[in-house]
Amino acid sequence: MRTAVMCLSLALTLTAAAENLILNGDFNHNAAGEFFEWNGTSAEVTFLDGQGPEGKNALVVDLGKLVVFRQTEIKLVPGEKYRLGAWIKTRQFNAGRSGIVIYDIPGWYKDAGTERLPADCPEWTLWQAEVTAPPSQQSGLYSFGIFATSATGELQVSDFFLMPVSEKAVAESRPAPVLRNNRIIPVAPLLNHVVSDDKAEIRFFHSTPMAEDLVEARVAITPAAAGAAVWSRTDSIHCAPESPAAVPPAAEIAARTAA
Repeated sequence: MRTAVMCLSLALTLTAAAENLILNGDFNHNAAGEFFEWNGTSAEVTFLDGQGPEGKNALVVDLGKLVVFRQTEIKLVPGEKYRLGAWIKTRQFNAGRSGIVIYDIPGWYKDAGTERLPADCPEWTLWQAEVTAPPSQQSGLYSFGIFATSATGELQVSDFFLMPVSEKAVAESRPAPVLRNNRIIPVAPLLNHVVSDDKAEIRFFHSTPMAEDLVEARVAITPAAAGAAVWSRTDSIHCAPESPAAVPPAAEIAARTAA
């Protein structure tokens, strides 16, 4: 008997107070192809700019090479409820085991997650589950990821989420620590490729959400060439040349908040 797997696009309603514990859901990455807060690189992961559902960014993830695409050191509460998942597309995908899961660290002794990933879903499909966080080996720290063993075929993913559901989970869960990336990072173009005219743009990534009352973030980049333009950044992301004398020293970053 053959079992048909039907892929349905479902609407997801989440508690307003819940915070998505996944960082860098837009898959920002540097020039070396390293995705901030994720373990994959461009050797195993292909970035799809705006090609996900509703124009969101997406990835093609080669789990035949990577096995698991993950974030780690997420603070969860053992025994509490969470909703996890992502939007996925598959084509002739096959694996021994697969799914979107949370698992305890160090090691991988206990996990909880979705059903195995389907073989053929030609349209963007919400793949999700409500789970109970398994026992923890290390003070409530877990990894979140999408995995497959002996995988073949194609897998596309977009818009990962890990949402606390129960009251205790909402109150005590935390994303992975971001001290290692607690800075504003110029993503594109490379700094030595910034064009010195009034149409230049620089795209930045920051691990943590900006404060709601932030009205301006100021970044100064002083090129090596004497007399070259210096750039400042505001909410619009568009960069405009200014007099070097009017800009703080190189690498200085200041944030001004509303009174």
